[in-house]
Amino acid sequence: MKSIYPVIRSFKFILILFLVTVAFPSHAIVAQDILPNPLEPAHTQSPRSTLEGFLNAMDERFNVTFGKNGILHRYLDSGELFANERELQAAIAKMLKAEELSTKYLDLSGLPPATVDEASWRLSIQLKEILDRIGLPPLNDVPDAASLESKPIKKWTIPGTEIRIGLIESGPRAGEFVFTQETVNQIPAFYQRVKNFPYKGGNTQGMYEIIFVQPTGLALMLHRVIPPRWFFSLPGWTHTPIMGQPFWQWLCIVFVLGFYAAAIWLCHHYAKHRQRGEQSRTKLWTALPSLMILILTPITQYLLGEVIRLSPTLYSGITIVLWIIFYLTLPWVVWIVGGVLAEWIIGNERIQTGNIDAQLIRLGFRLVSIIFAIGIIIEGANRVGLPSYSVIAGLGIGGLAMALAGQQALANLLGSLIIMLEKPFRVGHSIRTSGIEGRVEDIGFRSTRLRTPENTLVVVPSASLVNNTIENLTLRKSWRVQRTIFLKFGTTMSSLQAFKSQVKDLLQDDKDIKGETIKVALNQIGLNGFELIVDYTLSVKDERERVKIMDQIMNAIGNIAESNSIEFGKSSD
Repeated sequence: MKSIYPVIRSFKFILILFLVTVAFPSHAIVAQDILPNPLEPAHTQSPRSTLEGFLNAMDERFNVTFGKNGILHRYLDSGELFANERELQAAIAKMLKAEELSTKYLDLSGLPPATVDEASWRLSIQLKEILDRIGLPPLNDVPDAASLESKPIKKWTIPGTEIRIGLIESGPRAGEFVFTQETVNQIPAFYQRVKNFPYKGGNTQGMYEIIFVQPTGLALMLHRVIPPRWFFSLPGWTHTPIMGQPFWQWLCIVFVLGFYAAAIWLCHHYAKHRQRGEQSRTKLWTALPSLMILILTPITQYLLGEVIRLSPTLYSGITIVLWIIFYLTLPWVVWIVGGVLAEWIIGNERIQTGNIDAQLIRLGFRLVSIIFAIGIIIEGANRVGLPSYSVIAGLGIGGLAMALAGQQALANLLGSLIIMLEKPFRVGHSIRTSGIEGRVEDIGFRSTRLRTPENTLVVVPSASLVNNTIENLTLRKSWRVQRTIFLKFGTTMSSLQAFKSQVKDLLQDDKDIKGETIKVALNQIGLNGFELIVDYTLSVKDERERVKIMDQIMNAIGNIAESNSIEFGKSSD
């Protein structure tokens, strides 16, 4: 384990660099006088206004950052190592506003919620690249709001293409014309078809290459610690495309995902080390790797999307995998935290670990954890693009199949729940059920363990317990004792009467015997002698005390018989 600590220390520089750059992002809040209007709407009243508004928003995105008068050219021409911070923040603010506005012209309802924010601006750039290469008809030939009044249409297609602008007929955006969902879903494929075609127009030529091929994201992230111009002076071989991504991006991907995996691996080994050193009932340390996954997944997604700026197709694939890992890990963390909270409450309230109240607390937290876990899985499935109703239906079918396959296990679980709620007995009580008698040692979620008088351990399923009569011997308020005493025929009637009278006096003098319950009577005269019934009730609750008192009484009865020269006989059976 010691060999791991130098590795952990080697991450210090990376962590410091992360705090300097990511924790203090470059798009910090800037003065109000340089912020664009945050409430500017998208003009989507007609196909013409949508197409024109989209093109203008994309031109604005390009001009403030990469255009001839944009922040990038001004910085490179200045000869300074670092960019002017105020100018940079102003350009970023304008670019982000134009970026948000441009995505409003797209129908993004078909994208997974987990990727929609990041994928939308990538798709808008690809769409602009497509439009610049295919050529557009004059705007006067595109239907506007006035022409729609005389000749209403629901969809308009750019001539010679499959790119359509359609009317949204329902939902919060009803009445707006936007690039249709089918078009948005096919933008990556359309771009692959036309990316090698020459430009036919547009004011944003080279935008895709600057954003996704050049290390502009890295330059922006690290602009406070590394001069951005250094990133734009990388050797040409670093831009060699491999499977659609420049070589430098593959290096960054390996580094980021390697750091992601290494951090989780280190947490896993550190947790195992702590668990061996601490004899703790909780499993908090086992959650450490999972917690690291929850922390690093959004950070990794941010680095891949905002910093390395992967192409839309690769980014969507990796992001969905990361979010699947995230939403599969989160229920496990909820389960562990629920168990830890249950044990904390049990320890804080000083409840015995094996007590039925402790088991009830554990069961309650487990049920709540399961409910939260199911909700997280449904939300996670929705985030990665799976319909919620399909997930719910799948969980329902899976739950039904499990219920059919484990009916007995479910019956035992419900039986345990009934025992925990109704509390017919507790750990330490002596019970008798279905011919089995013993002291309760443990009440579990499936069965109850009994220690019999023969010192054997009997495991009784909970379903069997709740379906049969349970006699709690410990909770008796009193013990009824019935004994039959046989006397030989040689006993005279006077001796018998004296014996009966003395035994009755003996019982009445005992403070632990209820006087009104005492019965000493001749029950039968048989072939072998007299049959005498001794019946009384002890008011003690403890079984050991009962045995002790009965032993004393029987010894005293023996002494009375001896003093009256009475001999005991045997049953006539």
